[in-house]
Parts: sequence; structure tokens; C-alpha cells
Amino acid sequence: MTISSFLRRAFCAYVAAGVAVACSGCQASHILPAQAPVPALPQVQSVLPNNTLIYAVGDQSSFIFKYPQGKLVHRLPATGLSACTDHAGSVFVTQVGSIARYEHGGTKPAETYKVAGSAYSCSISPKTHDLAAVVFCLKRCGEEVVVMGEQRRHRRHYHVASLTSLLYCAYDDRGNLFVDGYNGSQFALAELTSGATQFVGISLKSHIQYAAQIQWDGTYLAIETRVNPVIYRVSISGSDARIVGRTVLDGVGTRASQSWIRDGTIAVPSASYNKRPIEIFFWNYPAGGQPTKIIKGFLGSGKHPMIDGVTLSVTN
Repeated sequence: MTISSFLRRAFCAYVAAGVAVACSGCQASHILPAQAPVPALPQVQSVLPNNTLIYAVGDQSSFIFKYPQGKLVHRLPATGLSACTDHAGSVFVTQVGSIARYEHGGTKPAETYKVAGSAYSCSISPKTHDLAAVVFCLKRCGEEVVVMGEQRRHRRHYHVASLTSLLYCAYDDRGNLFVDGYNGSQFALAELTSGATQFVGISLKSHIQYAAQIQWDGTYLAIETRVNPVIYRVSISGSDARIVGRTVLDGVGTRASQSWIRDGTIAVPSASYNKRPIEIFFWNYPAGGQPTKIIKGFLGSGKHPMIDGVTLSVTN
């Protein structure tokens, strides 16, 4: 199965039941309470250092750019489903059958970790340095969260009973691990608290349609939507969650893939005019508004190439 067909299957699998959607390009509203609060946003400016590198992974090849110039410094032959980074600048690329780790600036994997299926998303614990991944099994098995210890030798496997379909995972700054997905047709969240042995469902009364990447932004759980992209900021207290704000991304296209937040900046693969994600947009986060930069024109020719995810690599 190719990366692009795998992603189309994954995206279609998580469309809410009863809503007609064309996976090649669609529009929909996000179902939220009319009184959902959207407080004024702080005008945070990006503080990303000049040694920041942008890793963009795609279904046909991947790329490394310099930030903030957006200059292409290397094209990688590797493909990927998503990407994440740790605070040391290592880049982890999820793939069919494995997760590859690149050093900051690296063009070849320093290590490769095999998985029994397709690693769809990943996150690194800032507390324990564990690597978590959502893994889709391709045949005769389900979906699970796999957590690898700091040395990547010891692995723990978790079934998330409260979710029938899994999407993305994210650690917060205390080592708690969150996963999003669906329980039937309803968007759902679950949490594995630090030191716990099983995931517990989190109650979110608002329904977020076409949810995708989740990431801890330092205060809230940020939830990106894949169609008509926005970022919802979600406060979590115990087993309850509520939407406390929304970051509007002016100029974004109608589709997006996996985003990344770092030091007052969010990078989002998208494109204007209802195209698949073929460009990389940057906004101040959480302010949003007009993009601060767009990288475009780097994919070249190919059979419907697209960017599946992006991450920002920073060395201390």
C-alpha cells in the first residue's frame, strides 16, 4: 500500500458517519456549541532561533528547509506519514512499518525502529523522553498506542478502549499522553496519565469534526482540523475537557495535514484554492491571523504529490 493511498484510507475512515465527503477535496463546518468561547488572543511573536530547520515529510519525498528564510537545503528520498521532534532537535518520521530518527540537520536516519504495522503519528515525552506512536495494523489486528522507552528497547502496548479509531498522540509537559480519534462517529479524546497503565476517556461536550493533529502548546491541548483548518485550544481538568479558544488561520486552504507548534509559531501544510497540501504556511501562535510566511513551489512534478506532515527542529 502506498503512502498516499494509506492516508486516503485513514482520512476517509475518520469522517463522521452520515456526512457526505469527497476525499479529494471537501468543505464542512465544525459542529460546536453556539456559545463556544473565543477569548482575545495574546499577540505572541515567534522566538524561534535562526538554527531552526523545517522537516516536511511527503508521500513521494521529504524536504529540509532553513527557517526563517524558507530555503530548501536538502531533498530526502524518504517518505513519511507524519513527523515530530524532541527538545534536542531529533526528528522522528513515522512510516509504514517503522519510525526513523534523524539528528538535527541529518539527511539519513541515525536509527530506525520497526513497528508491527504503520506508524501514523508520534510524540516525545519531555519528562521521560519516551517515544509514543499511534500504530495502525494492516491485517487482522486493530489500532494501538506503542510507547518506547528512552533507549527504545522496552515497549509498552496500549489498547484505547474508549476510542474505536485512533489518529494522533501528544505528550504534555508533565508526561501525560493524550490520543484523539473517534468513538463511532463522535470525536473523542483519551489520556494515559504519567505512571498509569491504561488510557481513560476524556469528556468533551463539543464535537470537533475532521480533527487531526493534537499537540500540547504549553498550556492547552491544541487540536487541528484537517478540513477548513482551524486550531482549537482545549483545557483539560481530570476527565473533563472544554474548548477555551480558537486560532483562526487566515489565508489557509480548505485542507491541511499534520501541523507543528514551537516557540510562538505554527507550521501547517496546506494550499490555496482547494488543493491538497503542497505548501507550508506559518502563523504566529496562538494569535493566528495572516500568515507570516509561505513556502511553495518545491514539490516539483509527480503523481499528485503532497506534504503529509511538518515539524520544527531546534537545537539547544
